[in-house]
Amino acid sequence: MSHAKAILFGEHSVIYNKKAIGIPLRNIIINVEITKDKIIEDEHVKYIKDLIKGRYNIKEEIYFRINSDIPMSAGLGSSAALAIAIAKEVGKKYNIDVDIFDIVNISEDKAHGKSSGLDLQIIANSKPIIFEKNKGIKLFNFNLSKYLVIANTGIKGNTKDAVSQVANNIEKNMKYIDELGNITEDAINSIVENNVYLLGKLMRKAQENLRKLGLSNDNIEKLINIGRDISIGEKITGAGLGGCIIFLVENLKDAKKLSEKLLDGGAKQTWIEGI
Repeated sequence: MSHAKAILFGEHSVIYNKKAIGIPLRNIIINVEITKDKIIEDEHVKYIKDLIKGRYNIKEEIYFRINSDIPMSAGLGSSAALAIAIAKEVGKKYNIDVDIFDIVNISEDKAHGKSSGLDLQIIANSKPIIFEKNKGIKLFNFNLSKYLVIANTGIKGNTKDAVSQVANNIEKNMKYIDELGNITEDAINSIVENNVYLLGKLMRKAQENLRKLGLSNDNIEKLINIGRDISIGEKITGAGLGGCIIFLVENLKDAKKLSEKLLDGGAKQTWIEGI
């Protein structure tokens, strides 16, 4: 079993050596079961399977029965969660010490091009982290006693396309990347100080910069506007161009109210997570 993740702050800017804050989403899970019954598997599952079988000299044919609540191409780390769940299950079945980080790093590079490793670190540690490329991670334990509502727009994002879009005009875009890096630094301080309302303002400021990078769209903005009167702050999470939006709210009552409102407004799915 594994679970989803969200990037609270720092998507895209993390690629350019800025910090990112990642959090586990333990209520959005994936289960994997090994079976010898033949199951049609997609290309990525086959790639992970062949990688593990080759690494650990597993000769017998096996298949994976997958039950996942994590939407694909939605910014919630579905590919990393899948690889982690498969690696864990193989290790358990064959009583071998599978190097999860090795397997997931390789499979993530295959899925997304060169991966930052952020999704892997958040999901594998199952705790909030501060991540900085080439410097590793720092566990970031906090309890704001608030809630996140995660809304799936139903539009599939594409990490490779989003990263390329930013990189192809990086001279113009670097000012937004720098600003996103500064916002993340301020967000870290606001979390340490338990200043939730500043955190909400910083989410909106981050969304403004992500919008200027061309990573938002009309559907995302529509849902953001629907949730704005209930949420403290809201922004896309992940690469953008589709995928999911996160909303910070005061309490569980507001979270449930916002979830219903977003679903009525066109969100495909919503989840609630304590933060």
